[in-house]
Amino acid sequence: MLVVRTVTALFLLALMLLGQGSAVSAAGPHALAVIVHPDNPVAGLTRAKLRDLFLKASRRWSDGKQVLAINHKAGSLTREAFDRSVLRMSPDQAASYWIKQRVRGRGHPPHSFRSERLILRLVSKQREAVSYVRLEALRHGPKVKVIKIDGLLPGQPGYPLDTRGKR
Repeated sequence: MLVVRTVTALFLLALMLLGQGSAVSAAGPHALAVIVHPDNPVAGLTRAKLRDLFLKASRRWSDGKQVLAINHKAGSLTREAFDRSVLRMSPDQAASYWIKQRVRGRGHPPHSFRSERLILRLVSKQREAVSYVRLEALRHGPKVKVIKIDGLLPGQPGYPLDTRGKR
């Protein structure tokens, strides 16, 4: 927990020193951080790859281990923002997609949880896990690794994921 806070604080300080402070303060409270277990070798994903992982079009990490995608409960603002910006689907379209997948025998949606704290704990304990949380939730959670999306970390200008659903 201390490591995550320290790394987050150093990252934000470095961005402010580089003249990006206004972007951090504007995006920070709204940014969604994509997280993995600290031992997961993945440093970043494209938004397209992240989409494939959560739609289960891709089911394995590059090292061959099975991906465990963890969603927020349907109906939450965080889940809706993720569905719109990553899956490129409305909540109804995402629900319909998974109904069709089940009917065709192609699998079930990722497990979903209401509690952001529980999601953080699960990702911190499951090496194969990937999820997303509000950036501010990392301040008080267990140790996880924030990965880049399309080459950017939360708070950097152009970062594509936030809860405002504008990207």
